[in-house]
Amino acid sequence: MAKKTKTPRTTKQVLALVKDRKKTVNDRIQALSEMSIAVCDKKSALEGVINILTDVDEEFEVREEALRTLQAASFSVVRFESSRPAYVAALRKVAKDENEALREQAFEILAAQQDGQVQRNLIKGLKDPNKAKIAPERALQLLAYDSHADAYDVARHIFDDPPSKEAKREALRLLSSDSKAVKIFSKVLRDKAESTEVRQICAAALHSLEPKTLYRQAKQIVLDKTDSDNLHATCLSALTYFNEKLSDKDGKLVDHVRELKTKASSKVKKRASAFLKRFGDND
Repeated sequence: MAKKTKTPRTTKQVLALVKDRKKTVNDRIQALSEMSIAVCDKKSALEGVINILTDVDEEFEVREEALRTLQAASFSVVRFESSRPAYVAALRKVAKDENEALREQAFEILAAQQDGQVQRNLIKGLKDPNKAKIAPERALQLLAYDSHADAYDVARHIFDDPPSKEAKREALRLLSSDSKAVKIFSKVLRDKAESTEVRQICAAALHSLEPKTLYRQAKQIVLDKTDSDNLHATCLSALTYFNEKLSDKDGKLVDHVRELKTKASSKVKKRASAFLKRFGDND
């Protein structure tokens, strides 16, 4: 005898299960995962999932799954279009939530959509820590989705007076697309008191913004025997792939790189070999 095919649950039944707090969290999460298509087509489904997301008394895991369900539905651009204003309004509400993890997820989704309101809130929080909803380093990362003059200004402020090493690092990363920040990158790259990671960020920024400045500084760093292996390797790579020939005055540099090829760390030796191959030394 053939088995009876299990009748799929209706949207109403699924939503009732999701709302039933007597059910286990896992059962409710499983039910929510079935609703991303229904959210696009049924106003009751959309409202039900949004209500769960914005309910501060709801279990965190269930709220997070509601957010994932809405986000998955939003990828169906045409079908979700009429639902988008309610979705954005819900995200803005969650961006003020007491739950840090949900708050940060809402900020990231809105920032990726280049939402003007969230951009203003991020900048406001960086200027006044008492108004900040997320950590400064995270706020700077999110501003990179739509970097502009106001974002660059606040990044300079954070760089000049950083609340943490992480915030200073992210401020530099944000400024890496600002042509007016070349002097900052040039100064920090030369500063051996700065961390290797920060100096490498500056080298990458100069490579994009003003390659000739990087080229000049990279030669000085490679020649400096007191600088770090990681910076030597970074600068050798920059010199190797920079689209310019060495001048007659660079004989000292080539001789020093030959020395590095035999005496330096394995990482630097590899970069030195590539440099020497690029400039005609195949020994």
